[in-house]
Amino acid sequence: MKRFINHDLEQWKNSRRRKPLILRGARQVGKTYSIRRFGETRFDNFVQVDLERNSGWHKVFEGNLQAKRFC
Repeated sequence: MKRFINHDLEQWKNSRRRKPLILRGARQVGKTYSIRRFGETRFDNFVQVDLERNSGWHKVFEGNLQAKRFC
């Protein structure tokens, strides 16, 4: 299924100064489907962090926010 967001995701992926992607928006519009499909088809590795379903993971983002720590 092609969605309008696909073009924006491709631009993000191809950006030389790409930053972490945070996707926000209305409920039940296909955000999860779009990002999961994009990640699985465009990258060798894909990690999805769902803070709504795993509320304990919020603690991971307290304190030191350096990317090396998360990897």
